[in-house]
Amino acid sequence: MLPAKPLRFVALFMIAGGVMISVFSIALGEMRVALLLIFPMFYAEGAIPTIGIAMLFLGMVVLFISFFIASASSREGTYARTTEPDQSSKEDRLSTKVKGGGVLLIGPIPIVFGSDWKMAITAIVLTILLLGIVLLFLI
Repeated sequence: MLPAKPLRFVALFMIAGGVMISVFSIALGEMRVALLLIFPMFYAEGAIPTIGIAMLFLGMVVLFISFFIASASSREGTYARTTEPDQSSKEDRLSTKVKGGGVLLIGPIPIVFGSDWKMAITAIVLTILLLGIVLLFLI
């Protein structure tokens, strides 16, 4: 099986190549781009823009697969380490704690979540700042 890092490099190369070919096709007039709500729509006429779109699509698929390969290989290393006798102390294992939080805006209703109250407040403050910036650009 291929390692994840070279696979990610190939995927990013394919995505960059697809973008360059698509921009070239737009400049030639063989491809048009439209926006449907927030989704880009590509209209292609010819082989060159089709190759560009195919490279973009395949690059995204390969990048997605590379994350699964990286996750599987890291899990295998974790299982191998747990079979060996534990050398670390209990304090070292307990010292690592992940904290996170976020705000989900559904219309005007905010849903705040977090593993720690400080992270939840930080998420609220960042959301208010982000909404302020968005309102600044809309006015």
